[in-house]
Amino acid sequence: NYSMLGAAEKYEAGGKNLFRCTITEHTLQIPIRIGFQYNIIPDLGIFCEFGPFFSFSPGGNIYFDFDSDLLKDKSYSLFGEDYKEAGLPGDICNALPSFTRADWGLGLRFGAEYMEHYSINFGLEWGMTDKLKGDYRNWYAKYTGHELPKYKNFNFAITLGYRFWNN
Repeated sequence: NYSMLGAAEKYEAGGKNLFRCTITEHTLQIPIRIGFQYNIIPDLGIFCEFGPFFSFSPGGNIYFDFDSDLLKDKSYSLFGEDYKEAGLPGDICNALPSFTRADWGLGLRFGAEYMEHYSINFGLEWGMTDKLKGDYRNWYAKYTGHELPKYKNFNFAITLGYRFWNN
């Protein structure tokens, strides 16, 4: 599966907006599911699947949109490769978050299928990997005195489907 994940957050101080941070991550995912299907009546069946997934992120970015005209809006690689190329001092590079590429977690999908053609699915996925690398977490705790929460992926999906043919 290919997924595009993301998040956005506003940072404020003294009741004033400082900047908005938007994260976009592209992932390739391999789900491994075990499930069952039960036909309630001949043309209507329900199903449920559960199992782990493994994913890898080939790309993504983190975009800083500053409210002040003094700072220029900037986009960096989500995985931190381009921080050093930007010519920023090392301490500031630690202040920019860097994320891990690999993730794994658990997934659940359930739904109904009508006449072996129409379906509706509900899916949930819980990532188990803390996506934020330790260098930023340590820098943040040192300079603010606060611990950051663990950043884990969570997805919810609703899918309507039509199967053109069946076996």
